[in-house]
Amino acid sequence: MTRKENDLRIGFHSIESIINHNPHKIKKVLLPANRDDLRINELITSMDKNDIKYEVSNKVKQEPEAMIANDPELNFKDLKNYLNSNFVNRPLILILDDWATPGCRPLPLWCPPSPSSRQPPARGCAHPRP
Repeated sequence: MTRKENDLRIGFHSIESIINHNPHKIKKVLLPANRDDLRINELITSMDKNDIKYEVSNKVKQEPEAMIANDPELNFKDLKNYLNSNFVNRPLILILDDWATPGCRPLPLWCPPSPSSRQPPARGCAHPRP
């Protein structure tokens, strides 16, 4: 397994989203020294709740910056090791390759019936052509 270098996320929205969904991925957050408003205070409260390190920096101008740890890149050897391990009994492996029929829209999860559509569906497709 190889590891990518640290990644950087800039902005309130992206950092708040990472804190809400994957707080373990954040290594450290740099906060702008010239801001002391409600938005920064809410971000600090959220980071304190999730035990995320942060520091105030003069180098950061307006938006906070977060250093993110990337997931390791896995390869075929890692898959083989996992399948040979005792963690999995009967694995289900799904391989998708060019699953969309040319000229056919992807199938939605649910499609309401359309009485106005009198056109026959495309060959191999459950939905009428646009």
